[in-house]
Amino acid sequence: MFSGTMELKIFDKGFRIPESYREETFFSEAYLSRFIKQRFGKNFGKLLTDIRLTHARQLLGLQDITILRAALESGFSDTAAMNKAFLSENGITPSDAVLKRKLSACPERGFLFILDPETESTDRFPHREGTFMKYEETRKIVLEAIMEAVEQKLINGTSGNIAMRTPEDPNVVCITPSGIPYTGMKPEDIAVVVMKEDGTNEWIDGKYKPSSEVPMHCAVMRARKDVNATVHTHSMYATICAMGENPQLIPITPPQCEFTPVGIVSFTMPGSNDVADKVRDALGEKGRVCLIKNHGMFSCGKNMTAAMHATVYTEEMAKTTVIAKTLGTYEPMPEEAVKAMQALIAADQAV
Repeated sequence: MFSGTMELKIFDKGFRIPESYREETFFSEAYLSRFIKQRFGKNFGKLLTDIRLTHARQLLGLQDITILRAALESGFSDTAAMNKAFLSENGITPSDAVLKRKLSACPERGFLFILDPETESTDRFPHREGTFMKYEETRKIVLEAIMEAVEQKLINGTSGNIAMRTPEDPNVVCITPSGIPYTGMKPEDIAVVVMKEDGTNEWIDGKYKPSSEVPMHCAVMRARKDVNATVHTHSMYATICAMGENPQLIPITPPQCEFTPVGIVSFTMPGSNDVADKVRDALGEKGRVCLIKNHGMFSCGKNMTAAMHATVYTEEMAKTTVIAKTLGTYEPMPEEAVKAMQALIAADQAV
């Protein structure tokens, strides 16, 4: 449709349908604009932007071009103008597009590169924002688990938290963020924390700060190398069963035996090192679940599936206990039967 001269000028700032082209076709600018709209399904301004974006994408595929240069050579007034158009059309910024290209060719997929929009220099740095995630698979597992907990009504609103140790580094933990609704949450919203040698925990990635219960999750993972996933819920029946002077939770059905004995932790302020230490001590070397008075439940496992199973079956145990006691029909499994069932589970012979 465009002559060679016109195609070149398309990439000039402030380009419009030139007088020479109107004279060659004997059409007015208004008519040409209507014709373009009918022919391409978009007005001249949108068509021009699309052509420039295509050119910009081609330039950004080169190894030695900066984003500023790509913007100017494509007819945009500056990087801000191209960023706005690029983001609207592609869902990511030009910097992210370049980042994607660089990461796709980079073996160190665990690192996020920060790009300067003017120089495209790259530095390996643990940044809190970015399209390409560190520990993506672990974050996805944590997100799936929290959504399952919400679906099963083990968690309401923004309460509860779930964490998982990363396979890349046993000292790095992905954990749900603090105070953020789980509905609509994305993997990149999951926070990343590193457990440092001095006993502190440092938030290293994720745009939202990690759950205030980081100390509790990390205290258990530090003490238990066999634990790779932890789940803390405010589930109703587990909370009820932790009440009273001498609370206890005893299996009612065989599958529940795997998760007993269930420790009971006295109330301590949430998010404190105090409650973290008490939960760690209540679980001991082999415990899977403990209840926290006026707070909820804490479960752990070798992986997320195991930790979620512990959570689900313990809440089931608590629910059946509450209902049975309410109906006056409470009859837990005998201690000998519980031990026999646990032996079968340990031998991997449970049905």
